[in-house]
Amino acid sequence: MSTLNLAQPDVIFLFLILIVLFIVAYKVLKIIIQTGLVAVLSGVFYAVLSYTGYAPPLSIQNILFFVVTGAFLYLFYSTLFGVMGIVYKIVKKPIGWIKNYQEKREQKKKEEEKVEKSDQEAKEKKIILSEVNKDEDE
Repeated sequence: MSTLNLAQPDVIFLFLILIVLFIVAYKVLKIIIQTGLVAVLSGVFYAVLSYTGYAPPLSIQNILFFVVTGAFLYLFYSTLFGVMGIVYKIVKKPIGWIKNYQEKREQKKKEEEKVEKSDQEAKEKKIILSEVNKDEDE
């Protein structure tokens, strides 16, 4: 079993990283409670693994490593989905414009077809009327 020495450089470095992660979570993502919960659960996860024998014995360095890794992965996950939401909103606008343009174009085609159809019907009526007039003249 290792001794508890908080003055080791690795332990201090991991504490500093954990503090930076909490600051980033509070300032940028406003999810300090969720990050803290995930960090605690990550430490508990390592403790359970260590207790069951699937991980090395408990040490402050290993617990802090799991805590920092869990907090980092959660922040990465949150940031990724935040960015995906922003990108979706940005991409949604041009797609809406394209759809509107296509709908207007299709509507214009339909109107042109209606006009052509009515013109064609008018021509057919004129032809029929001219034939009827010819027959009456004869």
